[in-house]
Amino acid sequence: MPTYSGPLEGEVLDEFFGNRVIKAQNPDGQYVAIKLRPKSVFQQSEADMMDYANKCGILTPRVCECRPYGIDEVAMITDYIPGKSLGEVWGSLNDTERVSTKEQLKDQIRRFRKCTQGYVGRVNNKPARNP
Repeated sequence: MPTYSGPLEGEVLDEFFGNRVIKAQNPDGQYVAIKLRPKSVFQQSEADMMDYANKCGILTPRVCECRPYGIDEVAMITDYIPGKSLGEVWGSLNDTERVSTKEQLKDQIRRFRKCTQGYVGRVNNKPARNP
């Protein structure tokens, strides 16, 4: 698992509902994405699920770590994946590119469905939760 030793600050990529996503750089030049969330809404299970999905071959960023930030936030540090979101580029794709993209998404869903556990509950044998 990669480590991150740089500051928890950088270029703000997105801000929504009290969350911030920033792009930061390790001293060795590696970029990471840092998702800052209020402690009151942070769920470790989000990071656990991303890590589990990545290990199952799903195309997700690797989770480096989660750590407290300031007095009321938690930082989830992941690989930075450059590029534009599908929502940003979909309108500019031609029919062939759209078909190819749909097939790639279907493949990811098939892979995800194969990620099973020997128990009912969340990743790392944590109980299911219905908020």
